Amino acid sequence: MSNRRTWAALPAAALTTMTLLATGCAAASSSSGHAASGPGQVAAGPASGSGSGSAPGTSGSSGPVPTITVSGTPAPSESACANWPADVKKGPLPASFVPVEVLRCVTGTKTLPGKGVYLAGTLERATSDLAPLVAALHAPSTHAQRGTMCPMLALLPPQIVLVAKDGSMLTPTFPVERCGSVQAAVLMALNRMPWQTVSVRLFSFPHPAATPTPVSPGGANP
Repeated sequence: MSNRRTWAALPAAALTTMTLLATGCAAASSSSGHAASGPGQVAAGPASGSGSGSAPGTSGSSGPVPTITVSGTPAPSESACANWPADVKKGPLPASFVPVEVLRCVTGTKTLPGKGVYLAGTLERATSDLAPLVAALHAPSTHAQRGTMCPMLALLPPQIVLVAKDGSMLTPTFPVERCGSVQAAVLMALNRMPWQTVSVRLFSFPHPAATPTPVSPGGANP
C-alpha cells in the first residue's frame, strides 16, 4: 500500500477500533496537541521533533508526558506504543501469577492544530484496583451452542501486559462470551482502573493530495 493510501485508510481504521472498544480499551482522539486523557491519566506535553523523545516517566509523575513523533506507521508485528515489552509470554492467567502492575497500549487518532491527523499510541500504567481484573481473567469462557447466530463483527481485544512483583510479565488470554468477544467483566474492570499515561507516540501520515477546484456545469469555476 502506498503512503498516500495508508494516510487515507489508517485513521478510519483507528476510528473504527475506537467505536468497537468503547466499553473496554477505548481509543481516544483529540483536537489539541495533548494526548487524550481519562480518569487518573496525565496529559501529554507538546509533541517533540521527529524521532525524538525521552524515556517513559514514572507512575504518578505530574510532569509532562514524553511524546515521540515519528514518520510512517507501525509495522504489523510492532505495538503502536513506545517501549512496549517484547517477547512476553502469552497464556491464561495462572493462580500463582499475582500482578502488581498492568500496562496498556491504547491506539486512536489525534489532530494537532496546524499539523494534521496522527495515529497515536498511548502507553498507560495502573498499579491499583487490580483485583476486579484478576477475578475477571480467571472466569471461564462461554461456548456458543450449536446453531447460535453470531454477528459478523471482529472486535480487537485490549492490548495489556501484566507485571508481577518479581518483574515477570504475562500477556493474558481473555475469557470470551459465546460469540468470541471478550467478556464484559474484563472490559469493565479495565475501564475502571486508575490509568496513568506513561508516554505517547505519534505516527505522522503523508499529507493527502490537494483537492481539485470544482468546476460548474457551464465549464467556469464558481
